[in-house]
Amino acid sequence: MHYEAHSKIQVQETNIQINSEIKMIRKLCLIAVCVALFNKSEAIIGGEDATKNEFPWLVRFAVGQNFCSGALIDMDLVLTSASCVRYYTESVEVVAGDHSLLQDDGTEQTLLSHYPIIHEDFNKNGNLENDIALIRLFSAFQQTSNIRTIQLPISNPHQADAGRAVLAGWGETTIAAGDSGKLRFFPGLSPVLQKTNLGYTNASYCAENFDVTLPASQFCTHGNGGAPMDKGGPLLCDDQPNQVCGILSNVWLSHSEHDTTVGSYVQVRDYIGWISVNRVKTTLPTVAPTTPSAGGGGSGGGDEITYPGSGVGTIVVKIENNTSTLMLCLLLTFCVILILASAVLMWKFLSVGKPSSNRSESRIDLSRDFYRNASPVSEKHESV
Repeated sequence: MHYEAHSKIQVQETNIQINSEIKMIRKLCLIAVCVALFNKSEAIIGGEDATKNEFPWLVRFAVGQNFCSGALIDMDLVLTSASCVRYYTESVEVVAGDHSLLQDDGTEQTLLSHYPIIHEDFNKNGNLENDIALIRLFSAFQQTSNIRTIQLPISNPHQADAGRAVLAGWGETTIAAGDSGKLRFFPGLSPVLQKTNLGYTNASYCAENFDVTLPASQFCTHGNGGAPMDKGGPLLCDDQPNQVCGILSNVWLSHSEHDTTVGSYVQVRDYIGWISVNRVKTTLPTVAPTTPSAGGGGSGGGDEITYPGSGVGTIVVKIENNTSTLMLCLLLTFCVILILASAVLMWKFLSVGKPSSNRSESRIDLSRDFYRNASPVSEKHESV
């Protein structure tokens, strides 16, 4: 009994140690990325450090190598861009209440995503029209002063053609000359949440002044702006300070003397109906998914599996052909099996070994009793 209790304590201590090591590995990986790519003077173009808890509705996540942001519109629902989750293959960690990527702020909460709902008319191979999506979480965040939801805009309100807005995110951009001599992005991550004030205008202005053609459902910003790793992040317009007016879809260099970047944003007010329909909780269907024909474009290759979502939404799961990822999974699986096998053998050795010695001692005692009882018979025969 003492041995079993000791074994249970050892198992519990091992589990605690493994969980701590996993958390440490995740933090170290994030630190390595930040150290390798961070240049504080050029974080989120024209931006500055945000104060802690300034944007309690902002969340971050990564799908593959795509680091993105999103807005918490329900405690278990994230509003983001479809381009951020187009290659979604498995649950991702969604982090809320974060500020610094290099240290534990004590305010973070992390939940796993359940499934994404991508707009069924998302133009992934063209101008990214309808670049909007929702991420349903397995459970809900606990509301605190650091984690709260943000409101959606009123459907089709009057909005000025131009104005000021605020964007926040962890994206960091270094702009320098590339191999061809032209300016290009070198995206990375900022270790501290950044914010920037920028001007927004309508799509026609961007087409005339920046040679950027946008869908009718989008508008653009110029001057200061977001970085590639800020995609999916919410924009707050000055005339709607407590509402998410836009979602960052794409960003370009403007090659202008006065403006650094041009960003395109999904006009959230045009999708209030779509969001309302797909806001209703759903679960993954049990019916077999439908697989579209091959050759469906997009970078990365692979196949797409489409699940029917609620209402007009569609749940799209991208399955990429990645040999290196498969080999890594096989290697990790082998290591886990080896560790489990070693643990089982050790348990059998410790638990079975002790009773076997008791059985040996019992056999020795029985043998002694036999010869002790047999000794008088031997003496009687000798006397005869």
